[in-house]
Amino acid sequence: MHASFARAGSAILLLALSSVSAPALAQAVQPTAATEGAPADGLADIVVTARRRAEQAQDVPVSVTALSGDALEQRNVRTIESLSALAPNLNINQSSGAISGSVIAIRGISDNNPTVLTNDPPVGLYLDGVYLGRTAGGIFDIVDLERVEVLRGPQGALFGRNTTGGAVSLVTSRPKDTFGIQQKVSYGSFDEWTSRTRIDLGELGDSGIALRLAYAHRQRDGFFDNPLVEDRYDPGALNTDTVFASLHGDWSNFRWDVRGDYQNRKGVASLMQAVAADALRTRYFGASPNFGGRPFVLSTDRLKTLAVDFRGRASAEIWGVSNTFEYDLSDTLTLKSISAYRALRVHEFGDLSGQTGLRGLVLNSATGAVSVQPVTPFQSQNFSRQRQVSQELQLLGDTDRLTYVAGLYYFRERVAQQNPQNFTFVIQTATGLALGIPQQRTVAYRGVAKSYAAFAQASYTPAILGDKLELTLGGRYTEDRRSLDQQDTAFGLPVPPSRQLARKWTNFSANGSVLYKFTEAVNAYARVSSGYKSGGFNPADLIGNGYDPEKVVAYEAGLKSEWFDRRLRVNIAGFYNDYKDRQISVLTTSPTGGASNSTQNAGRAKFKGIELEVTAAPVRGLILEGSLGYTDPKYKVYQFVPAAGAAPINVADEARFQYQTKITTHAAIQYSFVDSGFGVPSVRVEYNHTGQRYFLPLDRLAPFNRIMRDPGFDDVQAQISLSRIPLGRTTAELTVYGRNLLDDDKHRTAAIDFGALGFAEAQYVMPRSWGVSLMIDF
Repeated sequence: MHASFARAGSAILLLALSSVSAPALAQAVQPTAATEGAPADGLADIVVTARRRAEQAQDVPVSVTALSGDALEQRNVRTIESLSALAPNLNINQSSGAISGSVIAIRGISDNNPTVLTNDPPVGLYLDGVYLGRTAGGIFDIVDLERVEVLRGPQGALFGRNTTGGAVSLVTSRPKDTFGIQQKVSYGSFDEWTSRTRIDLGELGDSGIALRLAYAHRQRDGFFDNPLVEDRYDPGALNTDTVFASLHGDWSNFRWDVRGDYQNRKGVASLMQAVAADALRTRYFGASPNFGGRPFVLSTDRLKTLAVDFRGRASAEIWGVSNTFEYDLSDTLTLKSISAYRALRVHEFGDLSGQTGLRGLVLNSATGAVSVQPVTPFQSQNFSRQRQVSQELQLLGDTDRLTYVAGLYYFRERVAQQNPQNFTFVIQTATGLALGIPQQRTVAYRGVAKSYAAFAQASYTPAILGDKLELTLGGRYTEDRRSLDQQDTAFGLPVPPSRQLARKWTNFSANGSVLYKFTEAVNAYARVSSGYKSGGFNPADLIGNGYDPEKVVAYEAGLKSEWFDRRLRVNIAGFYNDYKDRQISVLTTSPTGGASNSTQNAGRAKFKGIELEVTAAPVRGLILEGSLGYTDPKYKVYQFVPAAGAAPINVADEARFQYQTKITTHAAIQYSFVDSGFGVPSVRVEYNHTGQRYFLPLDRLAPFNRIMRDPGFDDVQAQISLSRIPLGRTTAELTVYGRNLLDDDKHRTAAIDFGALGFAEAQYVMPRSWGVSLMIDF
């Protein structure tokens, strides 16, 4: 058995055994911050909206993990990628060379290239019920969350297209009815300063309307040393400003919520360092010092310093507003509307080899002259814009035995991107001389996407078996329309043929489940569901007419249980997913075309696995957590065209799954001591592990795929807090925390093999860091 799998199993077994210790479980659980406000009679209830209505997570026949805002605060979660250890089989990483792009993977399903704005992600990201169309803006600071929900497996019936892997739902907090201010400041490694202010204005007179405002600022020097610039311009540097406002009105049978958010991110992307190169490129770029240039640096270990020319700070602006109202038509029927507008603007620089200042022999292909010139393995920029509007109507009803939701959905998106690329293609002459040929290409396009949907789901409890049985059936019909205007150029001239494409697809996704409650605390369920990822166009492909939708049928069975007066919670689920026409993005490179992603319906794949989550409160003040996620994927068919005009061949036996790790584990212990009179001390230590993963599917197209793979990550985090510190009429909380305490310098968060261009690069995890924060409630 895999060593990490054995370690994970041992950790969770120890948690379970310690949890069921009879003497420990005989004691009561004190409601402290460590137990997320748990009542004295056991673990806290967790409310989710996985079925578009508020329900206890333990009663929902879906694999869902939720964490409250207080729990996120305790873990010092500040950005989306910090949620990676929240649930089994969940991984969230920052995409390569980006300050705002995210790669979200659930049960091995991920989008490995979020910068292509016409390629939809397979995991839906939602903010207050609003679908965020682009994960290119998926990394943003969290300032005011009530909870996070992670739904694993296809969610096509209720959440719609592009949820073949699952969905991550972020729910912000509602304003309080009373006036209050919360201020939090932090300082940590790399001169990182953070300030967050929340102001509740309370109910405005007797209007029934309450208002909350929040502002956060974060700035950090880079965590990689570039001796040519100030620390604030080092790779990894960041400067963000975030504003959030929410308004809530409540008038008996009518509720109204308006939310707005804006974030301005500026920074320098993490270093993409060269980890491998073929003999020709190593010889050519390695000769740079002979011509007055900088050395060509190759290293499979995380570098600490490297001289890199500063080309400017990347920037990302992300903003949106949503308007939600609920109107009770009767005691059993509610109409809900969610209207939203969101926008994204990104400008990023990519020195994707981590090398600047190189010089070499350059061939002028027009005159045949050879001269010494600046050269680069690969440089690019990314100018991206996106705007979206969406409208969803829901009708929610319930009777004694039936609950249901039906609705209509509309989504429209406009995207535009320019991606200039500069690189040096290296050739070898008949005499053995290595020469470089400068190349330039700009991938440019505009696109429009529209989606229309109608959906319904009902859950029925028949008058048999003591009302312990629940049957659920749901479905969704979707129509997607897309258009693309390609405008590529090479050396400033149009690349023929610039063209316009348009296509339409339709889909029906459904789900059905059976839930049986053995007791109020133990239930089992079986579920069948389908999902659909929209078809689309690849903007760098000047020949193909696009790719078709990806479809999945998933089978899942699980047991949710609570024991010993809710002091032990154990949830387990097994799944089998069958994917058809699976969309796979493959990096393609050529001497004149540069680097681009080609998306193909390469074949069929199956995913099977298991998930286990354990939470226990065995003694007063003590919380134990453990989770295990295991996914075993296999291609049934992977159609690959080895050369232009050649017949496709099945390479299923050699294909790899991108950004997919077979195993994720999490174990944590948290203990809150009794009130000392000067506050409540608590300590938390957690361990997270992910197994190895590959970043590209075919070694035959990525010769350095094995070298640049991520070997896995062992992450230890810890923090010590003193909460409820008395300060006159208010209280404060002081926390000291550490991240990546093992200083794992092998973990790679992203990597690219440039194939025909002869080199590969990788991005590494942030080094060990620490920090201290102070939070005061006024």
